[in-house]
Amino acid sequence: MASLVKAGLRLVVALAAWFALSLWLGWNRLPVAPGRVTSGPDRGLEQLIGVLWWLAAASVCSLTAKAGATLVRFFDRGDRQRAARFVLDAIAIVVYLGAFISMSAFVFEFPVSTLFATSSIVAVILGFALQATVGDVLAGVALTVDRPFREGHWITVDGRHHGRVVDMNWRATRIEQKSGDLLILPNNMLNRATIVNHDIPKHAHRNTVDVILQYHDSTEHVAEVLRAAAMTVPSVLRAPGPKVDVAGFGEGTITYRIKFWVSRVDVRDDVATSVLHAAWKHVSFAGFAWPTNRSVGEASEQRPARDAAQQLMELLERIPLFATLDAHEREQLASCLQPQIIKQKTRFIRQGENGRSLFIIREGALRVIVTDHDKEQEVARLQPGDYLGEASLLTGAVRNASVEALTDAIVYEIDKDALAPLIAARQTLADELGGAMAARERARAEARAGTGEHKPAGSLAQIANQIRAFFASA
Repeated sequence: MASLVKAGLRLVVALAAWFALSLWLGWNRLPVAPGRVTSGPDRGLEQLIGVLWWLAAASVCSLTAKAGATLVRFFDRGDRQRAARFVLDAIAIVVYLGAFISMSAFVFEFPVSTLFATSSIVAVILGFALQATVGDVLAGVALTVDRPFREGHWITVDGRHHGRVVDMNWRATRIEQKSGDLLILPNNMLNRATIVNHDIPKHAHRNTVDVILQYHDSTEHVAEVLRAAAMTVPSVLRAPGPKVDVAGFGEGTITYRIKFWVSRVDVRDDVATSVLHAAWKHVSFAGFAWPTNRSVGEASEQRPARDAAQQLMELLERIPLFATLDAHEREQLASCLQPQIIKQKTRFIRQGENGRSLFIIREGALRVIVTDHDKEQEVARLQPGDYLGEASLLTGAVRNASVEALTDAIVYEIDKDALAPLIAARQTLADELGGAMAARERARAEARAGTGEHKPAGSLAQIANQIRAFFASA
């Protein structure tokens, strides 16, 4: 709106100046034909006013075109809202060149034919001297008309130069690279180059990462674990969702290719790193074997499967809530873990329901959903090693969120009856569990404060008393 008002004011000022000069000269003395300027003592003043009159007329024409382009840009909110500056500048050059020729012919009464003959020779000399610059200018015009990219688009030029377009003028285009450097490419080079526009026609950009694992009995199982890993990365789009293909076979190994999509091309590399981190975590929890530097014969052998009880012990060791348990207590708790297979899209925990158990994720990807005023919102994604429901296990609190499986998942459930003997045997355990729960509540409270929510976390003493009262009840 401000640019539209500014363009209108400039046009009004130029039009007023042109009209005032026209009134000063009068209709019969306007410098629009030879002989209009007198040869008397006031000739110098009339020539000055004639020059100003032609400059004002040229300004009116140029500003009218610019105001029209600004008006179109104001009402056009689509992809073509940015006016072609090249066209406007070309109009301005033609208009002022015409004004200069008219001043020479009608105000100063120079022989225009001689001027054209001389200027043609000069134009030939300048044409050879400025051949590269003229080529860049014409290429800039072609790029403006063809519009293969616009400011803000991410492009790749000839497979070598990659970055975001920040500016484009008559001679060159400026591209900001991910490194923060500014790349300036001549328009003539861009006009001949192969350009990949990453923002047209859609804003979903695919990337791939490869994961190499030793042979496993079921490639489908491995693929599902890796797909779940990609789905736990927040920047990975759910539509289209990630896919996993078998990309090749090596000496005792299989290469899996994870395909995923992101909304911004400039974050593809960072998201790929996050996907690899998630894949490492999911594969480690699933117990799949990574390749080693052993010989071909040894590499083809499966790594000995870990004892199931040992796997459960390692799972408990990774959970901060049970960090204070000794080996015997963890072994006792591991023997009470109840495995559950959760099918994709199953909502096995619902907000507001009563609960008295905790769930530990072994495989798969899950999402946490909070319902507020009948509106559901995904607030987190969970992966192997994460746990949920500690408030229900320790205090019997109702579920404060719903949990849905994004993929097929394996979880272990710990209920109140499994933990009760440990709390009865060691009185200080309630304080220790309360401390871990209070720390997690404080972290959640800080996160809520960042979003404007205010739900204070309970103190250590309050939580410990709630735990004792809950386990003392029948």
